[in-house]
Amino acid sequence: MPDRSGGGEGELCCSNHFYAAYVFDQAETHRVDITTLIDEAQRLGYPVRYWWLSQAMDIQKGPDRLIVCVHHPRNDENAGMDLYDALQARQVSYDELDAAVLDEYLFLGRQAANIEKIRRPDGFQLFKSDEKCKISGLPVKPRRTAGSSG
Repeated sequence: MPDRSGGGEGELCCSNHFYAAYVFDQAETHRVDITTLIDEAQRLGYPVRYWWLSQAMDIQKGPDRLIVCVHHPRNDENAGMDLYDALQARQVSYDELDAAVLDEYLFLGRQAANIEKIRRPDGFQLFKSDEKCKISGLPVKPRRTAGSSG
């Protein structure tokens, strides 16, 4: 069951805070970007949650969109700029940047401590652990299939 509380450990959520919603079309092709987003947000001390557009509204046509939302506990003109600058420096790409509201963050959001925690709407992991090896350049252990020897 996803965490739908008022926030994670020590997280104080308020309606006047800034909730930056990074939107990814074809999320499965953005593993490095999503990993970097989560890592940089956590490095800066910002909580991260995610949800799918299909969980917020009925999308009958087109693919689903992943929304990775970062909670910036202030709402001045520079809220989120440190993360934005860090993502630009790391050349992170996303399809859209929007502002979410507190209700979306609390009621739709699931905590995203790391990339392996992200689940598709059907409950399966978005990224399998062996994909990490492909990205890092480490060898991937071949999977055994029925009828294979070894």
